[in-house]
Amino acid sequence: MKAKNFMFFSLKTLTLLGVVLMMAWIGGSINVEASETSMILLESYSVTDEQIVPGENFTMTMEFKNYGMESVTGVLVDIACPDGIMPVYGTVAQVYIDEIIAGETKEIGVEFVANKVMNSTSVDFSVTIIHDGNPLNYVSVRVPVGTDVPFFVLSDKMPTTVVAGENVTSSISFEVIGHTDVKTATHVVSVGDEQIGSSTIGSLTVGTTRTQNTSVVFKEPGEYQVDVAIQYIDETDQPQSFVVGTKTITVKEKKDTDSQEYAPVDETSMQEDDKGLILGLASMVLVAILLVAVIIKKSK
Repeated sequence: MKAKNFMFFSLKTLTLLGVVLMMAWIGGSINVEASETSMILLESYSVTDEQIVPGENFTMTMEFKNYGMESVTGVLVDIACPDGIMPVYGTVAQVYIDEIIAGETKEIGVEFVANKVMNSTSVDFSVTIIHDGNPLNYVSVRVPVGTDVPFFVLSDKMPTTVVAGENVTSSISFEVIGHTDVKTATHVVSVGDEQIGSSTIGSLTVGTTRTQNTSVVFKEPGEYQVDVAIQYIDETDQPQSFVVGTKTITVKEKKDTDSQEYAPVDETSMQEDDKGLILGLASMVLVAILLVAVIIKKSK
């Protein structure tokens, strides 16, 4: 009896074990098939100007390729931003790809903005490829941070209509960005190759905010193309020039306020006025004579 129960238990155990192994084999086959038909990989990526410039917007462009044997629909690309980087206002760092045919490449673009001050020479983005709510693949991409221009301009003001011979003020406000200090900075105003005004700013440390004014004089009337720039010495002790902006200035001729202009005399008008005055006096004299006559008559 015990031997019969043992055989029954063993048969039952073997049957359950077989079912488990079969399910595992089926599940493994399904997983392998899914991975083979949903192989979406990041093929390439790039950013505007090949680097991130602090304080400016940039677009990250990515290409994804389906290396599987079948088309894949409903792919979500999720991009995790590093510190100092955010999607442009009103957008998100996620892109939905409706379909990628087997062997096909799809390109997407996401616009970001970088902080004005960044403390690293590169940043890493984490990209996750999601299908049916499950991550298919993820990858990290590194993008260099550029510091070619160490200034972030806050404002640039200068009158566009001026008078010849009078002082005109160019005013700029800026912040020093990047990783190194700026040496021997100068605010320069020029027309073509001719410098018409400048003022020394001096050495500036990273993070400094400054407003600088420079006075210039346009001697002759006319229209001028004016460049407003900051000249400085970079970290390699090389002179550099950063053009803040170019303006069209209209210079008007100065009016001579010392000379007085007189209106032409209208002789006809003067004659008419004289006639009116004479008639008025004559009327007054006549009235006076009549009054005297009346008084004399009453006295008699």
